[in-house]
Amino acid sequence: MQFKVGYELIYHFPQPTPLILVVNVHDSRQSDIVVAEHPVSEPWLPITAYRDAFGNQCHRVLAPPGRLRLFASGIVNDSGLPDEPVITAEQDLVQDLPDENLVFLLGSRYCETDLLSETAWQLFSGTPPGYARVQAICDFVHNHIVFDYQNARATRTATETFNERSGVCRDYAHLAIAFCRCMNIPARYCTGYLSDAGTPLISDPGYKLVRSARKSGHTIHTLPGPSAAIAALTLAGLPTDRFLFLGFLPAKAKARADAIADVKTVRATLVLYESGPRLGDSLAAFRDGLGEREAAVVREISKLHEETVTGTLAELAIRYADAPPRGEIVIVIGPPPEREEASDDELDQALRSALATMSPSRAAADVAATLGVPRKRAYARALELGASS
Repeated sequence: MQFKVGYELIYHFPQPTPLILVVNVHDSRQSDIVVAEHPVSEPWLPITAYRDAFGNQCHRVLAPPGRLRLFASGIVNDSGLPDEPVITAEQDLVQDLPDENLVFLLGSRYCETDLLSETAWQLFSGTPPGYARVQAICDFVHNHIVFDYQNARATRTATETFNERSGVCRDYAHLAIAFCRCMNIPARYCTGYLSDAGTPLISDPGYKLVRSARKSGHTIHTLPGPSAAIAALTLAGLPTDRFLFLGFLPAKAKARADAIADVKTVRATLVLYESGPRLGDSLAAFRDGLGEREAAVVREISKLHEETVTGTLAELAIRYADAPPRGEIVIVIGPPPEREEASDDELDQALRSALATMSPSRAAADVAATLGVPRKRAYARALELGASS
């Protein structure tokens, strides 16, 4: 299949600023490129290419003061299949490594091998060399660190991550890379395009297929998409035609309750991020603020320990009350249940109460939102009741 790849970067600079771009398709995929991506700037600027000491294709540009837009678009061929793990991979001795790989054994600003070497050998010297040792390192890092967006900082190193036991994606990578290098396994930090090709269930009834498959006992996985929020939405089996992303809830209870009250009547699926230690409290707050709704807790998407747990808000609040999970967590909450339209008597009673203090237009809008009736119906009846009083 063919994938469209590209990027758009927009900056505002207070003064002339030199930039280095490392955003090209890797040279190992040159034979798969159908349409090459070439960086373009707006306003137009001269952009020069070079190759750094690690073999990356880079571009340089001097950004002027003001707004700068950098963009590119290309097409590549790809099977769409995940890479097969080579579980039989062996570990070469340092003296047998190619010269160009030796640099990936050295310490760096974020991977302090000199500080972590003794710890690494204490933890992993008893593991079999090769794939099993690397997997043991990855498993240790996964279990040792609590994923926490709100505790992120750009300066955190591998040693600090190990000691603080908290971090985000890059911190997991830095610690794992540092441990690998300490064990004489060449390792480097790589980034890549994140495709949205694995998210076909947005704004279509595919979520019903997910629900049916899960009900039949099948485990559902998704390909990595443009964000954890979208990937979790496809896994949750909840309506995807309308959804609202809430980010993180406020940490304080009063502010959190107010934020939940603001979305109580929104007829859409809610998606938000949460940390493991706060998960139980957040689910309980949603249970109290929204009532009984279907929900899902999705964590570690596309990773080894990916998990999707579904149930009502009350059930999930109980499950996670005293058992905070690890990893990157997304909460998905279904929309409010459809309710029967209010009867004429219920509408009249609510309108009479509202008309005592409001104009017909304001009373109709307020009652329509509360009872879930069409505003046109509420307004017409408000006028009738007002005329007869």
